[in-house]
Amino acid sequence: MSAETSPAPLRDLPIEPPASPPPAARLGAAESWRSHALAVATMAAALALFFAPALLTDQQFLFRDNGRMHWPVKRYVAEQLRQGHLPQWNPYAGLGIPLIGTAVDAVQHPFNLLLIALPFEIGFKAWVLLSFLLAATGAYAWARLLGRTWHAGIAAGLGFALSGALVGSTDNVQYLTTLSALPWMFAAAHAYFSRGGGPWRAAGLGLASGLCAAAGDPQAWGFAVALLVPYAATIAGDGTGWRRDLGRGAAAAGIALVGAAPFVLPVIAWMPESSRGSALDPGELQRWNLALPRLLELVLPHMYRDTPGTLGSPVYSAFGAGTVVTIPWVLSVYVGVSVFALAMLATARWRPARWLLLCAALFTWMALGHYGGFGQLLPHLPVLRGFRYWEKMAIWPSLLLPIAAAYGLDDVVGGRHRSARAPSLILGAGLAALAVSAAGRLSFSGVTAVLARWSLAPDQAGAPAAFATNLLDGLVESGAVCLVLGAAILAIQRGLVRRSPGPLLALVVVADLVAANVRGYLLADPVIVNQPSPFGAYLKGQPGLQRVFTPFDLPSDRWPELRAYESGWAWAGHILEPCFNLDHRVGNFLAYTGMVPWRLDRFNRRTTVATQMPHIGVFGVGFVSVPASPERARMAGLAPPFEVVAADPLLPAYLVRVPHRDRAYLASDLKSVDRRGAMEFVLEVDPARSDASVVEGPVPEGYLAPTGSAQVVEDAAERVVVETTADRRALLVLNDIHAAGWTARVDGQLAEILPANYLARGVWVDAGRHVVEFTYRTPLLTAGWAIFLIGGAAVVIGAAARKRRRPMRSAE
Repeated sequence: MSAETSPAPLRDLPIEPPASPPPAARLGAAESWRSHALAVATMAAALALFFAPALLTDQQFLFRDNGRMHWPVKRYVAEQLRQGHLPQWNPYAGLGIPLIGTAVDAVQHPFNLLLIALPFEIGFKAWVLLSFLLAATGAYAWARLLGRTWHAGIAAGLGFALSGALVGSTDNVQYLTTLSALPWMFAAAHAYFSRGGGPWRAAGLGLASGLCAAAGDPQAWGFAVALLVPYAATIAGDGTGWRRDLGRGAAAAGIALVGAAPFVLPVIAWMPESSRGSALDPGELQRWNLALPRLLELVLPHMYRDTPGTLGSPVYSAFGAGTVVTIPWVLSVYVGVSVFALAMLATARWRPARWLLLCAALFTWMALGHYGGFGQLLPHLPVLRGFRYWEKMAIWPSLLLPIAAAYGLDDVVGGRHRSARAPSLILGAGLAALAVSAAGRLSFSGVTAVLARWSLAPDQAGAPAAFATNLLDGLVESGAVCLVLGAAILAIQRGLVRRSPGPLLALVVVADLVAANVRGYLLADPVIVNQPSPFGAYLKGQPGLQRVFTPFDLPSDRWPELRAYESGWAWAGHILEPCFNLDHRVGNFLAYTGMVPWRLDRFNRRTTVATQMPHIGVFGVGFVSVPASPERARMAGLAPPFEVVAADPLLPAYLVRVPHRDRAYLASDLKSVDRRGAMEFVLEVDPARSDASVVEGPVPEGYLAPTGSAQVVEDAAERVVVETTADRRALLVLNDIHAAGWTARVDGQLAEILPANYLARGVWVDAGRHVVEFTYRTPLLTAGWAIFLIGGAAVVIGAAARKRRRPMRSAE
């Protein structure tokens, strides 16, 4: 095979050294591990400098979903884990949602140990920062296993870790940690392919897959597993035939599935029960797709720079997605003009680099969604049609291009890319960018006028000037990088840089990304997500689980000294918006997560948040948070008089009691309906004027209202016990969501759970006194761990068998 198709062997990562290596071999191995340790230390130091504001202060990564969802949910999970309890169900979101089955909260990820062993604030920050070190070391390992040099490996590692898409993911730790593990999957897969398999290499691939799947984004993990098959036939192909290559790829995908089974199987089980089991609305297919102008942002930084901390960007509205989405998925998708240039150089000689760029182009097209035609294909594609938010695919160019760039860096340093055209083209591009920027500044008003005609949001008056400034600043930065990179390549080619050409090019890559993306993450004082709440104090003092409803939009300028999102989070903490209600152990009928129960999702689609007010009392929701004045409750359909039970004069805001049913009760006026009839019932019934209930199952003829009671006597997340007393057969209604994984026992005997009032649970009880026990177990969680452990046992047995065969061969 040619050098183009067969990567050089990685001598400094011995897999199975001889039982008694000679002294020289032992010394070489020690030197190799020292070099890897030095690489890790170098990348850690670079990341520490990049994130110095986070390391040296108490500030936290709290922008967007990190502050609104991950901080409070992970704090809850950490408290449960410290008590020795694996939390599987969250009773405080909606009428309850799974914690493990939805994947989002990464309950089984090993980084949860940080939250247990350290104070939560330190553990949460460590989770974010270690994700970047995981990303850098993974890309470094992958590049090295592809035969790249030490400096090229560091450039690849930091090129990925400091890319705009990954840095921008600091606002959503679910995606950040998943994406950070992706290069480790490919590094482990390449070791498995290139070194003849073996049980320990299979174990490495399985563990890398599990680490990725446990982080909370099954979509990114699924694409990585799917790529293992073509990867085996292209980049890792050994020339023995495509059928064998595809077989090796399928085997690797199978190993990856085994390693991820405990984390993926519960998600697969929950998906049909969740909002993802329903067809996506046409509007959802148009949300969070990579706007066409952002293709230019791959090599031009700062295009959508705006006021830091805004939850709606006028610049992005005017020159991005219009009114469909008012803020980009991540603040930057800049992969680095230096990375892109080196990757393009690599395609002249290396087939793996060409495959990497082709794959990056494919994912970029997918990221465009309906803007590039991919979204129009989705309804016809199995599995993929259930996915949304395709802008997330922008992470793949951020990973694949730095790996391809490592080939280009090695070619330049090794003298294998001597074409004079390459540095000339790069220098020419840099000069052109600077010239265009200078011309644009001289006729700034003209540029602004032209952009104003292209604006998708004419009402955003200042957006054209801001966008013009961003473009011209980006051209200056990209142009300067091109000049430095072109000059460095030219100097290396002419022998002017002899001592450290590799570090020089790696430094250009790192400096490029640091300068562009250092403003790609935001920090905030954790006090904004640790707000005191008079509402929470009041509701926590009430018996049993209390639920609140927060239907009103909040002003983002209540605290002008704070950034918009900080002010929003402060408001949300005071009035118990999701997921801030978790800290107070109060439920909120609104569920903020990726895969809500499908019944709740359909109920929300049939209504608006405002029109739900007259009906939520049917589900035991007893309170509504009303900002400014209690009279605003009238706007959401609540009839006066309004009973205010708590007030927060700082905002001001008021906690208003609404007519509601108990969490557990015996149905009096009951009739049988189908699922559609149940939906129509809850859209009409008013608990203030009716005590009617419905059940999706048969009702005994002549059913009469029972005399009796139902009382929750034990209330834990995964176990609820209700005592009932009735003079006749009755339907017990528990106002918790009807969902798979829950079982009911009446006096120890299994009983069927029926959907009641569309969302709740119903269980038939006979006359007399009974104890009804509801318990939850995550579906397929036990099966997933059984598969994982069987796979681990197979590894140990396989390794022992190989070790036993080795002495026998030596004796022969």
